[in-house]
Amino acid sequence: MTDDQPQPQPDEGTDALWSFLDDDSIRIPVPIPSARYPQGKHYTVPSPDGETGLRLTALADIARKRNQGVAVSERDVARLHLDDAAEREFAQQVMGECYDEMMNDGVKWVTIQKVMNYSYIYFSMGKDVADKAAREGLFSGGKVRVPMNRAERRASGLRTRTRTTPEIL
Repeated sequence: MTDDQPQPQPDEGTDALWSFLDDDSIRIPVPIPSARYPQGKHYTVPSPDGETGLRLTALADIARKRNQGVAVSERDVARLHLDDAAEREFAQQVMGECYDEMMNDGVKWVTIQKVMNYSYIYFSMGKDVADKAAREGLFSGGKVRVPMNRAERRASGLRTRTRTTPEIL
């Protein structure tokens, strides 16, 4: 379609159909305290670009296979273990400018890690899986078995990627 051709006008049907393209950033619902903002500040983790999203999904797939006892290469297993520098780089990829904003504001590292972990699961496996992990204590050292593939999510009644506000802290 060229610019000189009439553009289709949205209507209720097409608005609903294409609403899944709305921004799927994570708006953290609680204010997070920091050195700069002791009373807390609201943060938003932007949705990653396509390349980063594919990397997050690939890492989640490696972790799922490993947890299910499926053979994975040593190279893939090594991708799951991050040293300090790699963890910071991963956090920047997952959280985008929100990572820099939190670091500049003086948010505690443990809080940044929790937001990063939630965001990683949210962007690689979906909101419902990330919410379940948060509810069941995964970000506080607990263990949770989350459905890792579409069939398991359907069987558990979980949906992927909805746009309501997550509870992560």
